[in-house]
Amino acid sequence: TVGKNFSAEKLNKAKIRILDLLQSQGYAYATVEPVLEKDTTGHLAKIIFDVSLGPVVHVRSITLDGTLITRDKTILNNIKIKAGDLFIYQKLLEAQLNLRKLGIFSSVKITPIGFEALSDQIDLLVSVIERKSISVNVRGGFDSRYLATGEVNLTKYNIFGSGRQVSLRGIGGPEYDRGELTFFSPRVFGANWNLTNQYFGEYLAEPYYTSSSYGGLISTLKKFGSRWTFGFREQVTRTDLYESESDLVALGNSVYDNTLNEFQLTASYDRRDNYADPQKGVYVVVLNEINTSLSDL
Repeated sequence: TVGKNFSAEKLNKAKIRILDLLQSQGYAYATVEPVLEKDTTGHLAKIIFDVSLGPVVHVRSITLDGTLITRDKTILNNIKIKAGDLFIYQKLLEAQLNLRKLGIFSSVKITPIGFEALSDQIDLLVSVIERKSISVNVRGGFDSRYLATGEVNLTKYNIFGSGRQVSLRGIGGPEYDRGELTFFSPRVFGANWNLTNQYFGEYLAEPYYTSSSYGGLISTLKKFGSRWTFGFREQVTRTDLYESESDLVALGNSVYDNTLNEFQLTASYDRRDNYADPQKGVYVVVLNEINTSLSDL
């Protein structure tokens, strides 16, 4: 800013902002060099940005390599780059991240062929290695509440090459049984939000009552920029008591047959310097939940 004290840090940030603007307009090889011209007193300086634009660069073609079952449409919808678009290197990096977030590839690399030669036409080579499409996890445990339990989780990734997944989970034990069928889309229509549908059934034996329940839920999570995340979750559960196996007198009105609707909204703001091992920053979560008994309506 004119009249302000000189700051090398602010000068560098200004240079980066100019570069980002030029590259967003397709000038992939643009360079910006700030030049300082001091006056005779040495206390004032004029800053001149020497800008070299170079050619406007376009994407000529996109080639996919390494796919076995993944459909071309699944990849192209998630990279959000088409032949004829301006070549913007930041979009290439975002495309790689989007493909990794699908969870169906063990390796993702997008190579801009012609970039090193400063060509004005870039061919993108999208190379992927698909992960195993089926996983099975089995585990067992013991706790004081549910005693011994066993769990089996079967997951099928990349259904019909769409990037979506389905999982079947079963938990069994003398006091607690649960079955779940879950459909998960890590990215919907290439947008940066996911969608989960789950259907479940459950048997539960508590000290004063025994019940069974079943229901379903739908939830989604969407990121806005690198800091904000918003989500919602809606779940409907039907619970029925086994009267012959429950102490209705002791329960009173605390537990009864019901159909419950749970609606939850969440928002989070994350400025931590490291997700796994933060040393500084702020992390805030706001949650609002509304529970409605549909049996009373």
